[in-house]
Amino acid sequence: KMFIDNYDHFSTNLVVLKNQEIVGSLRIIFYNTIHQLSTFNYYNIDIPPRDLDQYVDIGRWVHNPAYRAKNSKSPVVTILIGLKTYLYLLKTRKKYIIVTLKHKLRKHIEKTFNVKFTFPRLLPLTESHHKSREEIKGYFEGDNSIEVCLLELKVRYLFQFIFRY
Repeated sequence: KMFIDNYDHFSTNLVVLKNQEIVGSLRIIFYNTIHQLSTFNYYNIDIPPRDLDQYVDIGRWVHNPAYRAKNSKSPVVTILIGLKTYLYLLKTRKKYIIVTLKHKLRKHIEKTFNVKFTFPRLLPLTESHHKSREEIKGYFEGDNSIEVCLLELKVRYLFQFIFRY
């Protein structure tokens, strides 16, 4: 019951625990020359090669259903894992987070953390991108509100969040 892929050796997993139970987690993939970033499998993103080592890819963000904001009436798990991720990445001195999000989730994260995502320039998909998308049927079909988002890591975002609450 484990999901293993080529990015595990280049990744860090962060978790939020409550009473020794995982209530939320996510994976940070660090750019590497072997597999690059997972988002590049599905999107042709225009990022200069000299800058790629400044990017991380966020994925596998999951919550225990009982702790999702709509069930618990509080975004506490989202806030904890978001802050833990942000602090960790500031320590690594990376500059950008790249992530694919549904429009509704992007808006929720922007509102919760008082940040603003930007959108990278996307180039036409290649045959390789189409093939990768076919391997995970359903994700790119139907609801086309999936967005490739960038978040620049800035200390001021942390202060904006803290002083907002």
